[in-house]
Amino acid sequence: DVAIVPADFISRNQLSCTSPEVSSEIEDLMEASIQVSMNGVDFAPSSARFHFGPPIKLISIHPDRGHPGTQIAVNGTNFHSTYGTIVCIIGNNTIRAKVLSSTQLSCIAPPQEVEDTLTLLSIGV
Repeated sequence: DVAIVPADFISRNQLSCTSPEVSSEIEDLMEASIQVSMNGVDFAPSSARFHFGPPIKLISIHPDRGHPGTQIAVNGTNFHSTYGTIVCIIGNNTIRAKVLSSTQLSCIAPPQEVEDTLTLLSIGV
């Protein structure tokens, strides 16, 4: 399937576009080829690869409190390392997660005490 989406001009060397909607039933990573066109008909001969898939879902963490340096076990779904780096965000602290499997990862609590929620984020490679 081919989907053409609009792009915003950022600079001479950069465009920004949003991937098209895909089925929420995606269960595994997929790969798409990205090509650029100025008129929607003629495309540049070079292309780039983009990986997408189901969103990361957080199910549980253990322990739910601890001291700085505590290892936090995170259970969820879709922890694919192909997405890039997955980080845990606790307060204003961004900590790189260690991916153990597609359903488990671990993070180390930040060096200072914080009372906040844990957020997961995938940062592209």
